[in-house]
Amino acid sequence: MNQTWQLELSPQATVDLKGFDQTERTQIAKGIDKLKTEPRLRGHSLQGNLSGFRSLVVGKRKIRIIFRIIDSTVTVLVIAIGHRHNDEVYLQAATRTDDSPEG
Repeated sequence: MNQTWQLELSPQATVDLKGFDQTERTQIAKGIDKLKTEPRLRGHSLQGNLSGFRSLVVGKRKIRIIFRIIDSTVTVLVIAIGHRHNDEVYLQAATRTDDSPEG
């Protein structure tokens, strides 16, 4: 049986979510919900200053959900949600990594 992971959105990710329209928020919610089971099979590992984080693509490949898997608390922490355009979401996530547990 698969383990169920807790989901946590950082305060900044919660603010990010409010910037999307209802259709996009629904797509994002579905993506985040998938992280409850086997989060390591979702998205792809990031490199460089986002090493240890993963990126999940939703919404016709336009939206990225940046998250960290925290084994010690069986938690998936979402730190940023945004558009890939000009690597915007990755730049935002990089500024938030210092506030992330185990970051």
